[in-house]
Amino acid sequence: MKRILVLAAVLAVFVSNSFSADLSLSDLSLSNFKVFGEASIYGEYDGRDTSALQNDVLLGLSFEASSDVKFNLGISYIGLWGQYGMTGGQVVSGNSENGLVNKLKVVLANAEINNLFDVDGFSATIGRQFYGDEDSVVMYFGVRHYQLDIPRTLISSLDAITLRYNKDNISATALYADLNSSRAKNMVLTGIDGKYSNIGNVFDIGAYFYNIRDGYDLLYTGSGYLDNYTLLGVRPALHVKDFTASLEFIKAFNGNKVFDNTNEDLDTFLMKIDAAYDIKSINLTPRATFFMAGGRDDKTGDKSIMTAGNYVPAVIGCSTLNQDDDGMVAYANTIITNVGVDYKYAKFIFSFDVFNYGRVKYAKNDDYFQSEIDLSVSYEYSESTSLFLGIGERFGKNINNVTVDFGDDAGIQAGMTYKF
Repeated sequence: MKRILVLAAVLAVFVSNSFSADLSLSDLSLSNFKVFGEASIYGEYDGRDTSALQNDVLLGLSFEASSDVKFNLGISYIGLWGQYGMTGGQVVSGNSENGLVNKLKVVLANAEINNLFDVDGFSATIGRQFYGDEDSVVMYFGVRHYQLDIPRTLISSLDAITLRYNKDNISATALYADLNSSRAKNMVLTGIDGKYSNIGNVFDIGAYFYNIRDGYDLLYTGSGYLDNYTLLGVRPALHVKDFTASLEFIKAFNGNKVFDNTNEDLDTFLMKIDAAYDIKSINLTPRATFFMAGGRDDKTGDKSIMTAGNYVPAVIGCSTLNQDDDGMVAYANTIITNVGVDYKYAKFIFSFDVFNYGRVKYAKNDDYFQSEIDLSVSYEYSESTSLFLGIGERFGKNINNVTVDFGDDAGIQAGMTYKF
């Protein structure tokens, strides 16, 4: 956090003259202040060891100091009650506790500066902030919706400085952030993410680089703590009339230098392919996703790739094929195939999905594969209120064709979100 404050002070010296003349106490009114936020309530029942209810609240206040400068403050609350199978008892906010504990956290405290250095499209955000898109597989810090089954911080943020350029077909972001976990402190997250859109009106191309530095002990190996964990990715996309397709490929590196691979267990990759066709005449959208991550070494076991992304599909999900580590999700030797269809009717979206969960490389004797069938419906009651209901059934066999009981083979989830 100290590094962020020092960099913010330096940047403030350069930009202060650009807006100080525009700010006058006599010009301030209630119109300069805006309240924003959202509230979600979400429940899950699997018929066995999980019957839980969760509510998440984000309450924020923004202040427009001038046409180009805005300050934001946001507080989150997360409550989780009930019998939760992962912890085996009554829980609050993912921790084994008896009773109700109100958990408040400052998740936003930043300044946004637009037209930085009088450059159109160039902006900066300084302080505690959200980052990334909720459907990202590589990097997302923000509000997560309908993820009761994932034991992770559902509203997360970064102490960071981000510089952005967004004009015409070009968008680019540079990130410098402090990334603290319960296991390690003083980690530094840096990144560059860029995209060029509408090449020939049919093609987009994006690429990014993210590096975590300073002895991230989730990456501990027998040889000691390795200083750098790096994710290098590309994501081309195609959009031709009502057809869209995209590919995202990420290569992970872990070593004492940025592109070293001293730790072979994390010398891994991630690939995600999406395709969809919107048949507007009948309001139907068939779609498909193929996801592959990690791998396996016959001597050391499963290999993982860890990201700060948010790809957690399905009502039930793929059992132990991915797990969470202090805000980083580890995909260990995982393949997910999804074929589904959406049907829109009035304010409803009805969805049917079939998932298959497998391994990049199977172990001998005791490994397994899974399948899941989901039915879900979402309803947009208004621009600010949406509702969700989903039911799923999961089943599987090991590689010897023996049926496997995963402990929560059926599930139902329901939720509501209100944004203001």
